[in-house]
Amino acid sequence: MPVVSSEAAPKSADVAGSGNAPEPTAKPTKAVTYREAAIGDLRGGRPAVRFNCTSLTTGDPCYFDQAGFGWYKKGVIEAPIPALGLPVAYAVTASSAFPPLFPPVEISHETLCCDRNDFENAQRLTDGGVYDNLGIGALIAKYEKGVSAAEQEISIETIIISDAEGNFDSDFDAKYSFPVNRNVRASDLLMKRVSVLQLEDFEGGSEGAAEEKEISFVRVKIKESVRDLDDKTVLVPEAQRTLINVRTDLDCFTPDEVAALIAHGYSKAREALLNKQLVRLDDAPKFTWDPLGNWEVVKGLRADEFQRSRLRKWRLWSPGDPISWITGFYALFICLLLATPTVLFALRSSIDAKRAAEAQAANAKAQALADTAKAARDAAQVQVLSAAILQTQTLMLSMNAGCSGGAHGMPPVNWNNLQPHGNSAVNALNEAKLALAKGQTSDAVQQISSAQGELEALVNGAHNNCSGGGVDPVSYGNYQSIRDRVKASLDELKHSLGS
Repeated sequence: MPVVSSEAAPKSADVAGSGNAPEPTAKPTKAVTYREAAIGDLRGGRPAVRFNCTSLTTGDPCYFDQAGFGWYKKGVIEAPIPALGLPVAYAVTASSAFPPLFPPVEISHETLCCDRNDFENAQRLTDGGVYDNLGIGALIAKYEKGVSAAEQEISIETIIISDAEGNFDSDFDAKYSFPVNRNVRASDLLMKRVSVLQLEDFEGGSEGAAEEKEISFVRVKIKESVRDLDDKTVLVPEAQRTLINVRTDLDCFTPDEVAALIAHGYSKAREALLNKQLVRLDDAPKFTWDPLGNWEVVKGLRADEFQRSRLRKWRLWSPGDPISWITGFYALFICLLLATPTVLFALRSSIDAKRAAEAQAANAKAQALADTAKAARDAAQVQVLSAAILQTQTLMLSMNAGCSGGAHGMPPVNWNNLQPHGNSAVNALNEAKLALAKGQTSDAVQQISSAQGELEALVNGAHNNCSGGGVDPVSYGNYQSIRDRVKASLDELKHSLGS
């Protein structure tokens, strides 16, 4: 019974068979494109099929086949869960969910319509090539005895791998500075290495899996050219090599690209089967199939005609496609949905910035007024000290000639003792001015108090100290008035300084 293992990844697909396959006896399903087909529609005399997946949840390989959902570990297939009503499209979607682009597909006991005990935890499925890039493991895995129906057991005699692995060439221009291209390159390198190791293990001499299981193994290397240079039914070698780099994205191929890929794949498969002597030359005609009616034109195209096939067109929208319109409106809605918080945040930020600017301006104005007031206050304080210094000096000048006698008056008898008090008072007031200029308020208050004491000693010392029997200076009453006014102004100043 022939086996087809469909690994719907962008890089590989696998086919296995045991010679000539019997013609299917079941009637074709009404859903010709399998759009509405279920797993059960794959049964009934048709070739066995497996859609390989990888569980991102457990890290194990799994698959959908004509019975339902199953998985395998270390080459042993666990008992599958029948799910004949599961859509084929669901299996294809899970098998082709290429991780960098598509999210995984969830499968659970609800999806499989079984009890939770039969499938306890939901899993997320992704492209089968993540675990088994060539799909070999899924083909040679075996059921445990007694856990599967006889019709599930598959005897494989020949495995044919269509190896369409992407071209991994040296790239000396790329610097891999960005995380995206750096991780994509590393992922491609890992996938390539896994494929190489898997093939070496499968084909590896007497201990290889193919030799051990007596399986004929054919690897159709799509990215290589046909060796027969005299074969006029294939593309020229240069054009064949160009097809290696044809894009593999969601954009559709042109008719010329379709015809070239079909012809090249057929010719490489024919060459590989002939080399393995699995078919005879008489049973393997050269390529003549022309489904699009353009092969004669495509066959003569030069390599440069296919150079553009490696470029991605990024045609994400077509005006004649209803889905494009729906997708466009949906994308617009999503953009608006995502942009609305950003716009609101920007508007709020603008309002907050305006308010902050206004508050800053108000604070600056208030600070300017405060600075002006402080400057005026400082000037007034300095003016009080300057006036006190001037009044003290005037007092000393008057006291120097305040007693009667001589042509212009006489100083008190103890003037030599009184004059230092006046000088100390003036010096203290000057020190207070310097302290205020430095912002040393406490030092200024201390100097002012010292000046008041010296001024008190100066005026009190002149009492009854004129010659002639202990007489007060002529203007002694005026001296006392000046002393009292200066002391009062200095007291107010100390009070304003917080004393």
